[in-house]
Amino acid sequence: MIRKSILFLIGIALLSSCAKDKTFTTSKGNTFVATPYGLGNENEKKIEGVTYDMSMPNVLIGAVLVETIIVPVYVAGWALYQPVGYTEPIKNK
Repeated sequence: MIRKSILFLIGIALLSSCAKDKTFTTSKGNTFVATPYGLGNENEKKIEGVTYDMSMPNVLIGAVLVETIIVPVYVAGWALYQPVGYTEPIKNK
């Protein structure tokens, strides 16, 4: 019974990340979606000009479920930072 409860909690935690996607509009009117990233996918997901902030609910979930090993690895690797703002990058001419 305890094993099933733990597996259920792990499954719910993996499926419910607190960091969310955010849509931004550039000065030219183009829209794009910035997704959360972590230490494992920073090079692929981080977008220039987007300001990211650490997702404290994800950190809390990782700390509470630290004994599961899977949840903290997922949070730190793929959902640690969430997009919060966008500033137009300055381009050198």
